Order: sequence, then structure tokens, then C-alpha cells
Amino acid sequence: MRGIVWAAIAAPIAFAMAAHASAQAPAISYDKIVVPNLTFTADAVAEKNYWKYHYYWKPGVSFETALADVHECRLRSRIASFGMLHDFVPYAGSAAGPAARAPTPSGDGIIGGLIAAAATAATTIHDQRVNMNICMGFKNYGQYGLPKEIWLQINPEDLMTGDVIQAKIASGPVPATEALK
Repeated sequence: MRGIVWAAIAAPIAFAMAAHASAQAPAISYDKIVVPNLTFTADAVAEKNYWKYHYYWKPGVSFETALADVHECRLRSRIASFGMLHDFVPYAGSAAGPAARAPTPSGDGIIGGLIAAAATAATTIHDQRVNMNICMGFKNYGQYGLPKEIWLQINPEDLMTGDVIQAKIASGPVPATEALK
């Protein structure tokens, strides 16, 4: 049953993200992008959470390339975090013969599938961060830690604005701190 739940959730989101990815992004003026001050004093709490609160930077990358990379990796990380859809088949048989209910691989039932979906939703954000790190690392971007307060400023609710801010940072001046990876 978990397969049905994931298929019902993932299919519309994947479709919407594909449509969003293919949509023409509005022209963005580099000069109008406001990047928050990334200067901070590191403390133990911030350092412990650098794995989830960070930004990316790459030497010599243009703003346009960085924007395309950040946007692609964000979309890929969100789509890839839905997990396996299993091999659910609702009915066995063919149109010519009687259909018998096929057993689901998980055997959880509808309620069990919904509970499992709710429980795994907590891991989705973690999976998205890990997938984003892998994607940006593959594109040779360095990862630089931030405290949560600054990270929230470069990751606003509006994803496209966040992509633009992150791209300006990724293509901007050399960070004052050392890369995490």
C-alpha cells in the first residue's frame, strides 16, 4: 500500500516540478539581488549544524551557470527524495478474466501506508539536503557552513528567489571561511 501513497504524492509533484523547470525564468538583474551579510562568529551550535545550514561557492563560475546549477540540483534533490514506489499492482488477471485483488508487497493496508508516509516525511528534508550536497559536489562546488539565522535569509519561502540569492553567492567573492568538503 505504501506504493500507492508514494505514487499519489510523487506523481503530481514530479509533474509540477517538471513544468516549473521547463518554464522560462524571468530576467534577473544581477545588480538587484540582495545577499545578506555572511560574516558571523562561529560557535559550537553553528558548527554542529553546518551539514544542514550552508551555502555553495565555486571559483570562476558565472552567475548564469551557478543559477542553472542551483536550480537543477534543488529540483533533482526534491524529486529524488520520494523513495521507491515499489511494485504495487492493484489487481491480478487480465481484462478477459476475473480480476482478483493482488497482495501488496508491504501488507500494511491503507492506514499503515498513511502512517508510514507520515513517518517517512520527517526524513524527506534530510534526504533533500543530502541529495543537494551530492549534486552540487558533483558540479565541483565547495560547501561553506552558516548559522541557521543566516541560512534562513538565503533560503526564503520563494524557491526561485532563494536560487537567485544562492547563485549570486556561489558566483561571488571567495568565502572568508574554509570549505567543509
